Amino acid sequence: MSQLDSDPFEHLPTSDDDLLRVSGLKKHFPIHGGILNREVDRVRAVDGVDFTIPRGKTFGLVGESGCGKTTIGKTLLRLHEPTGGDLSAKEFKPIKRDMQIVFQDPSSSLNPRRKVKDIVSEPLVVHGWGTGEERRERVDELLDSVGMPVQHKHKHPNQLSGGQKQRVGIARAIALNPQFLVLDEPTSSLDVSVQARIVHLLEELQEEIGLTYLFISHDLSLINNVADIVGVMYLGRIVEMGKTEDIFRNPQHPYTRALLSAIKPLNDRDRELIPDTLLAKGEIPDPRDQPGGCAFRTRCPKAFEPCDGDEPNLYETGDDEHAARCYLLDEEHRPDGPPW
Repeated sequence: MSQLDSDPFEHLPTSDDDLLRVSGLKKHFPIHGGILNREVDRVRAVDGVDFTIPRGKTFGLVGESGCGKTTIGKTLLRLHEPTGGDLSAKEFKPIKRDMQIVFQDPSSSLNPRRKVKDIVSEPLVVHGWGTGEERRERVDELLDSVGMPVQHKHKHPNQLSGGQKQRVGIARAIALNPQFLVLDEPTSSLDVSVQARIVHLLEELQEEIGLTYLFISHDLSLINNVADIVGVMYLGRIVEMGKTEDIFRNPQHPYTRALLSAIKPLNDRDRELIPDTLLAKGEIPDPRDQPGGCAFRTRCPKAFEPCDGDEPNLYETGDDEHAARCYLLDEEHRPDGPPW
């Protein structure tokens, strides 16, 4: 397997085919202590992440809670200021309106004191879009596009169901015709039947408007159904990345295989995707005290001597645009024979 120093998609052309290219993105949160409240440590929530999202496609970001996937989404949109990588503030301002977010919990992301019409029109007002009459017409159009009865615009969020609240959040997010949406666990707080309808709505909007998504989720079955490309995160780093079919049918990182082993299959198709069982040991380490070498080595049943040394680089797996950060893919280090 050949070694990659950074982004496994760096050979893709920088053209209209790629909407977003992320390089070296970092977000560290300082920890303060002592009498003078000085910085004593840092949580490396995102610690050097590279990926590319082609225009009109969905990049699925998966991993356990605390791995940094939500921090990536918020940092891309400058809800968190990046520690490194990403765009400068000057470069970011012109494209800000083309990047929006749909939050995990629609109940907490909507102002309970405002009516639906005011929530949806807020981005239009902030950016000085149109006249008052044009904004009112745009609100009706947006509510219709997300399957909400227009008369609901006079209601407050507490008068809506969970699915209706999320539809309002989506309508607000697409108000300014953005090109890129961060979808932060957009269905996790909804009932299963409602989840399916929201996912269908997002797919319809993507096809109709040409949206590009960063879809953040811990639900691998969902990501398998919605994503074109998948990035698997562990302790602030992407440890495996590739086309969705490659990730699910031929996972190469032990962490990815452990996540897939934990899926409860819903049908024969899902059952066929699950690799031979591989269980991670123990709990995810405290992000303030990450292990050296391979971050997953303390939980990995396949860990061997090189894992204690330097952090592994990304290695190509042999499949097109598929790479994993694991010494099992390094022919110079791994035991004899293929890794799986």
